[in-house]
Amino acid sequence: MTLYPIQRMKSEAPLVAVFAVFSIFMSLFLFPKLLFFSFLIFPLMALIYLGLRASKLGFFGKSCFVMTDEEGIRFAFTVFSTPKFLKWDQIQTVNFQLYEINFKLKESGEVICFETSYFAEANDVEAFKQVVKTHCTMV
Repeated sequence: MTLYPIQRMKSEAPLVAVFAVFSIFMSLFLFPKLLFFSFLIFPLMALIYLGLRASKLGFFGKSCFVMTDEEGIRFAFTVFSTPKFLKWDQIQTVNFQLYEINFKLKESGEVICFETSYFAEANDVEAFKQVVKTHCTMV
């Protein structure tokens, strides 16, 4: 079993966007009533975000990964996604692009896209490609 780590900041990007949108709505809601607090909402939300990230509560405790073994590929790219499993025999073809790897499934014809920018190390991308080449058919 080989584990490929994912960039933590990239996997938490949707969560940062939720915090930013919430901050904007709170600022707009509080602006006419509490003028001073509406300007403090962004630093306050940044401190809350950093505190939750340090304590690893909720979504911040989830791990993001790509893992390969003899059965297939397990992956979860963002903190909002649930871990998924893709068996080697489900994959019909693999297409390597410059910034992504596309897996076409046999039964449904669905294409699953792996962005290579999620990988923490550049050499992890090459190692992952070698593992995929040994188990799958290339286009």
